[in-house]
Amino acid sequence: MAFSFKRFLSILGGIALLVAAVFVFTNFIRPEFEGDNGVKQLRADRDAAAVVLRMAEAQVEAFANLAQQYEDSFQYKDDLDRSLPLNDDIPHVLAQIYGLASTNQMVVASVNFQHPPMQSNGSPLVSAYGVLRATVRAEGSYDGLKAFIGDVENNMRLMDIVSMNISASGRANIYSLQLIINTYYQ
Repeated sequence: MAFSFKRFLSILGGIALLVAAVFVFTNFIRPEFEGDNGVKQLRADRDAAAVVLRMAEAQVEAFANLAQQYEDSFQYKDDLDRSLPLNDDIPHVLAQIYGLASTNQMVVASVNFQHPPMQSNGSPLVSAYGVLRATVRAEGSYDGLKAFIGDVENNMRLMDIVSMNISASGRANIYSLQLIINTYYQ
């Protein structure tokens, strides 16, 4: 075969390939982009995908909010556990009383503890709870006594003042305080 004939066949093959590509484009590809099914369908698909993406983002955000609420519920449980612990925890109560007294410039003379019997209201839905009764004797100024009583009532651990007795100590502007405090546990 002559070199010129091979060249002619390769040019003819390239032209045939070009004609085949134009034929495929005009008969198969171009109709898909024109008319009702073409660009409109692609735009509709794109818009549908955007809607699905927005819905997925909303679900992710809702899940994140739910996870945050779940974490917050653990904080409430921790606060409840601090206010109503599982046992009487006398050292912790003693430390709280001495800490509140020293914060309000008071001197604690004595603290006595008693364990009254467990309390129950008779309902099967509410479990019995324990009471730890503390008798506190302290001295300080009137403002210190008033602040100490307020701090005991607003303490993180649940405490109720059952009885209170204030008297003059004999020293100038110093008063004696006797409190009976009930604190609770599970």
